Amino acid sequence: TSSFDPKYEPNNTINGSGLDANDLHDVNEYNMWLSDKSASEPAWIRYEFDRVYKLRELWVWNYNRFREDRLGYGFKEVLIEYSMDGIDFTALDPIQFEPAAGTEPIDPITVALNGLVATHVRLTAISNFMGRSQYGLSEVRFLYLPVRAREPEPADGAENVLPDTALRWRAGREAGTHDVLIGTAMDDLTLVGDDITEAGFMPDLVLSEAYYWQVLETDETDLAGDIWSFTTQDFLVVDDFESYNTTDKQIWETWLDGLGFGMPGTPNFNPGNGTGSAVGDESSPSYMEETIIHSGGKSVPLTYNNSVATISEITAKTSDLSIGRDWTRANIKALTLYIHGSEDNLGGQLYIKVNDVRRDQIADLAGEYWQEVNIDLASFGVDLQIVTSLTIGIAGAGSSGLVYIDDIRLYPSRCIPEKVPGDLTGDCIVDSEDLAVIADNWLKRPLSVEYTFDTGFSDTSGNNRHGVAQNNPTVANGILTLNGTNFVDIPLGTDNPFDGSRDFSIAMDFKTNIASILLSSARDDESDNHSMSIFVHHWDQPYSGEVLYDNYNVGAATVGDDPVDDQWHNMVVTYDADSELFTVYLDGVAGEAAEMNPAIPGISADTVRIGGSLNVTYPYDEGVVDLVGNVDNIRIFNFTLTQVDVNRLPIVPMGPADLNDDGIVDQADQDIVEANMGPEKLWP
Repeated sequence: TSSFDPKYEPNNTINGSGLDANDLHDVNEYNMWLSDKSASEPAWIRYEFDRVYKLRELWVWNYNRFREDRLGYGFKEVLIEYSMDGIDFTALDPIQFEPAAGTEPIDPITVALNGLVATHVRLTAISNFMGRSQYGLSEVRFLYLPVRAREPEPADGAENVLPDTALRWRAGREAGTHDVLIGTAMDDLTLVGDDITEAGFMPDLVLSEAYYWQVLETDETDLAGDIWSFTTQDFLVVDDFESYNTTDKQIWETWLDGLGFGMPGTPNFNPGNGTGSAVGDESSPSYMEETIIHSGGKSVPLTYNNSVATISEITAKTSDLSIGRDWTRANIKALTLYIHGSEDNLGGQLYIKVNDVRRDQIADLAGEYWQEVNIDLASFGVDLQIVTSLTIGIAGAGSSGLVYIDDIRLYPSRCIPEKVPGDLTGDCIVDSEDLAVIADNWLKRPLSVEYTFDTGFSDTSGNNRHGVAQNNPTVANGILTLNGTNFVDIPLGTDNPFDGSRDFSIAMDFKTNIASILLSSARDDESDNHSMSIFVHHWDQPYSGEVLYDNYNVGAATVGDDPVDDQWHNMVVTYDADSELFTVYLDGVAGEAAEMNPAIPGISADTVRIGGSLNVTYPYDEGVVDLVGNVDNIRIFNFTLTQVDVNRLPIVPMGPADLNDDGIVDQADQDIVEANMGPEKLWP
């Protein structure tokens, strides 16, 4: 505005104050704008819009303060001007507003703007009704013609959009035809639909891509449509196994196994495919697995028995799946599925068939963890526009067992770090950051210590830190036995990692029926030595226990279960020095990560002990004793194990920079990085 009385701000003309449900404005002066008494004339008020509009009408509620009929502050003769930049204005012919009496609520004055295009409108009072020096208005409203396309589908910013989704919108008021532009950069859109007559368009989209699109419905550049965006989903679902049940969609009717389904002599009878497979679980409420799942609420159990037949397989027709036959659309390149093994499985070779063409796959069928299996679809050598069947099978004469399958998906080329030689940072780009990882791990071995007890107390890590027996512990059949009075010390010396300055992990198998110490690092009885202890505790309940990693006076990380049941268990402790997070695992299940910085002084003087502690105070005052039980496979790693690493134990994972898996980071690993440096590499 040109000016305003501080009690009567100009925003009162656009904030709806004083308006009732019927758009009548009251006589309360504090719901209005009034210019300052001492301001120079003419008085004006200017409105700036958030964008360009094609304006249809202007509604004005003139100044309506109580006794306005005697004050006359309202606009009388008025000049209306409009502008595209707020600097250069174009004037309409002056008009005259009707006065308000200030005795009752009023309706607005309507002024036709006839589709003028503007970002600013200014109202200037040439005069008021009593010739006074102040001017005022109650409320102002602009109505516009919605000439732009609006209400987009997918909604602006939508995520996980299917690539076969049609673009739709609500057409602008004056639109006869529509031009559709689309692209993967906001400033680089391509015309893909020219002069189309419907408010919809089917674009050619690919997976895992961010798109920007615009609909033009007028030749006026200033009224161009908004640019909207959406992101397509990362994959297409072949089968996630969530929809199967015990009534109208039983798993074996889609995935045919060796048993078949139905009763002989009935119309829907199928004798099966003649292999050793059995799909589903008839004891389950859904005939599906509902506990061991990769995502969602179900996976499919697949039992295989190749004692008679040499293979066990299940097959689905794509006509029975929502994915359809064309596996080239949306830039599809790879087939992915997840498989979970069982430790009691006896051998077996996983394979996949597309249109009956078989390709063997690498999977640990005895590994009780979810494994991602990625297959380049081009490797099948079939017409991927006409995929009629998908088969999952396990071969190997005499093999048998149970696996679980989940989340069969189709992907475009994508970043899979393990497919990129030399990628140590997980970004599928091999560059100086990967060389820095090599430098940080130079001449390090993945293992600091490894005791398998197959050859007494020998260290099989290659570092020759052989265990030092105290009080005659016994080793027989690859198992260490401790009786609560004997121990094994680990001579780490100055290479003790437990001061918190670097990553480490500890893994061991144990069996005990008493709350006791598994491993410790301590040097004396003083509490300020922050002795590190890993111990099992049974607390007060017979089936409530946990494994604790504890730095006295620093903190503890725990995982709960029943580790004091005289059964074999696996314990893992991991530490990430950057985040200062400890995680304890019991039988592959992680507890909640705990943040702590051990900062143990003089750590090189500590004695690292299996089955007890040099500190006779802690953790013995927690109700634990020296270990009475058995120990196997103690390993101290020089890096932080991942959940996948923990799941795969006792297989020793490759160190984070040991690219050739020779047990040490050296020039050979650096050569691999340097040979593969370059831009991002997607697979396949």
